[in-house]
Amino acid sequence: MFDRRIIVLLSLALLTLLASACGTDASHPAEFSGTPSPATPLPVPTATPAPLSPTVAPTSEPLPHTPTSAPTAPSAPVAEPTSTAVPPTHTPVPTSTAVVPPPLPTPPPIPTATPAYPTPTITPVVPTATPVPPTPTPPPPPPTPVVLNLPPALPVPDFTLTILHNNDAESRLIATGDFGGVARFASLVSESKKDALSRSDGVLVLSAGDNSLSGPQFRASLDREGLPYYDALAMELIGYDASAIGNHELDFGTDVFADFMESFETGTPFLSANLDVSAVPRLAALAEAGRISPSVVLDVGGERVGLVGVTTPDIAFISNPGEIVVNPDVLSAVRSEVASMVSEGVNKIILISHLQSLKGDIALIFGLSDVDAVVVGGRGFLLANEKDTLVPGDEESITGPYPIFAKDSTGVSVPIVGVPNGYTYLGRLSLTFNESGQVLWVDKISGVARVAGGANPDAVPPHPEVQSQVVDPVQDYVASLSGKRVGELQVRLYSQYPEMRTVETNEGNLIADALLWQAEQSVPEVIASAPSVAVFNGGGIGNTSIETPGFLTEQDLYELLRFPDLIVVVRGLSPSEFKDVLENAVSRVESASGRFPHGSGYTVLYDPNAEPRVADENNDLVSEGDRVIEVTLSDGTPIVRDGAVVEGAPAVNIVTNRFLVSGGDQYPLVGFETAPVDVFTHDALANYIREALGGVITERQYPEAGEGRITTP
Repeated sequence: MFDRRIIVLLSLALLTLLASACGTDASHPAEFSGTPSPATPLPVPTATPAPLSPTVAPTSEPLPHTPTSAPTAPSAPVAEPTSTAVPPTHTPVPTSTAVVPPPLPTPPPIPTATPAYPTPTITPVVPTATPVPPTPTPPPPPPTPVVLNLPPALPVPDFTLTILHNNDAESRLIATGDFGGVARFASLVSESKKDALSRSDGVLVLSAGDNSLSGPQFRASLDREGLPYYDALAMELIGYDASAIGNHELDFGTDVFADFMESFETGTPFLSANLDVSAVPRLAALAEAGRISPSVVLDVGGERVGLVGVTTPDIAFISNPGEIVVNPDVLSAVRSEVASMVSEGVNKIILISHLQSLKGDIALIFGLSDVDAVVVGGRGFLLANEKDTLVPGDEESITGPYPIFAKDSTGVSVPIVGVPNGYTYLGRLSLTFNESGQVLWVDKISGVARVAGGANPDAVPPHPEVQSQVVDPVQDYVASLSGKRVGELQVRLYSQYPEMRTVETNEGNLIADALLWQAEQSVPEVIASAPSVAVFNGGGIGNTSIETPGFLTEQDLYELLRFPDLIVVVRGLSPSEFKDVLENAVSRVESASGRFPHGSGYTVLYDPNAEPRVADENNDLVSEGDRVIEVTLSDGTPIVRDGAVVEGAPAVNIVTNRFLVSGGDQYPLVGFETAPVDVFTHDALANYIREALGGVITERQYPEAGEGRITTP
């Protein structure tokens, strides 16, 4: 019989070899290299979260891991989704009414941006509880003893998940130069999937929303005959497993969003826990089919992985959600979905957030538990590590390492990832879990990859199907716009940021005049029913530079107007209601809010230092405001004098866009009688330049310094 000492010595030797294979260094037992040292137990987190500090991914190899099956090359260039939806066993209860949310917990501060990184200190994500020691196993019989009783503190990897992700693609389908473009992006995703499947057990491809954005490239879908929309077709060919619903998805209203969703054949789910679409028939039908949902559970490599989406509550004011009910209490909405999945035994949960604020995402995590990672969108930012190759010039734009971490309500460190806008980067987050679903570490391969072409060493060829079915037809459409002249510009059009959101500009005057003129042509009987004015929000002006003299094309007009929208006439506002509209328009001028008014048919004098109008999350009035001092119609009729409505002043019609009529930018225009003009703002501007101005925009008509339409004391 073997001497017990020999067995012990052999066991220790094998344990040392195993520790070495796991990436530990016997000479430095207090340091971590992807996994903790056998001699150092993992700390149990306390209930009070520790201060947030940026932590880079481990620089050592993860524990050796053999995939459950070898990857196979796709038989066709179309990328298939890498997961299968598992029917939920519960029915989420939609939120039927909006409520004022309780404040989110105060989170630790956001990590300070650091463009360059020193040699990192490795700090793996700690589990929420000390692992339970397994039942001791007797020593194996000779002659080959094997150590089965790993020390209780040594984490045992069970499942590795790779998340490929992007956000805020915003219809940037066409590549500009050697970087970006959806066709190259599709190829990079395909290559990254193959590589990830050789290293991990499962792969997800996720978008954090804002997949489309108004402009010439998206207009190619709106102007084509039938479906699919080009952006949706590209997403389907790429093979997304899920997407959050972003605010730009609803810029054109619920019907266009429904068209976008119906463009998919594979059923990619769009997720938001705080949007209730039940009052919109077409979207309700998509929700019934599981295409729109608060959350979804997918089978990924044999494991159940839960996904939860959340959308900025500001969507009610910055987009066109129509009858969609927005729940501003995002914390409760996400908690409910997470709790439901946990109760079903799901122990791997990813949050896809479109809150438009990294600070807001950190605050949300601070109030949650059981969420393992967060993919964020709405505000593109760059997280990168030293190993990551970036688009030239982006080195100065790094927000922090990839990923950054935030503490949840139990003190667990949760990785947060996101990438810049457009199809310029692909994020890759690789997480290793233990059997109970705790994240053991973020694998060192995690980081961002730029989408490169040309002669770059990391160039990828365009995906052939995405190129032929999406990029080529969109490129042809955009090229046709650049060849269509609208008129000649003989004066500089001024619309730099933040001026276009804080002061009168001649470009804003031109656009407002075009809206009022188009309404006069299209619905003359409505315009004749009362004095009429036009109000256009500065946030809708797209170009942020000076438009120099020369010929204007239809493509240029898309640069002038970020969000081509339908024109609407709001009928018969009383003088006090008109004043209320203008109070809202100048209520946030100090923060360069997009609600700032460019007008036609009137002048306004306001005091930016006076009390502003304030409305709550439900657009209910909190404070009336007293910034507006004088309002005068173009024919000299006074509406407001010395901050008070003039007795006997007439009611007015307001010509504006559908976004503001829907309550966008908190404009108090919901519920009034309206008359549709059925002309897009972009088309109205083209018509006005060609017909009303005879194809020439002069300095006399639109002086650079403005005309005194909106002034301050």
